[in-house]
Amino acid sequence: MYTFSISQDYYLIRDTLISSNNVPYNFQDGENPEYWKPNLAANVLHIKVCKGNEFMGFFFLIRKGEKIAEAHMAFLPHAYGQVVDIGKECLQWIWKHLPVDTLIAPCVEDNRLALKCIKGIGFNVYEREENKWLRDGKQHHYLWLNINKTDKCYNNKEEEV
Repeated sequence: MYTFSISQDYYLIRDTLISSNNVPYNFQDGENPEYWKPNLAANVLHIKVCKGNEFMGFFFLIRKGEKIAEAHMAFLPHAYGQVVDIGKECLQWIWKHLPVDTLIAPCVEDNRLALKCIKGIGFNVYEREENKWLRDGKQHHYLWLNINKTDKCYNNKEEEV
């Protein structure tokens, strides 16, 4: 249903991240999206998501070690309502095609929609970090979530027997 590929398309990455629906969640107070440039370094993977010929958005993986990466996402509004399903399929793609066994993801604690989405994909909260994000003059806390390649949600077929 969805296709995933690694992209180095500077302008597509930039335009997606600085689209008006993504700016409040990707930039803190004092950061100007107008001057933001995508990081195309080897340790950052930009996973492009399409549905047929329609571009939906990106998952971003920042390698943190040999088998661990930090995950982020930025989608266009027409992908809303599908991001959990997209995320579940993308995880299968990641486990199959990339040498990653664990993903971690930060989420601003009071961003309920993003938190619901990340948990819906299968991530679990493992840590809370206070005062990590400044938006609208107010400090916000991070929740850190993770998922492993061996988590039960990937072994559902065995459990259904």
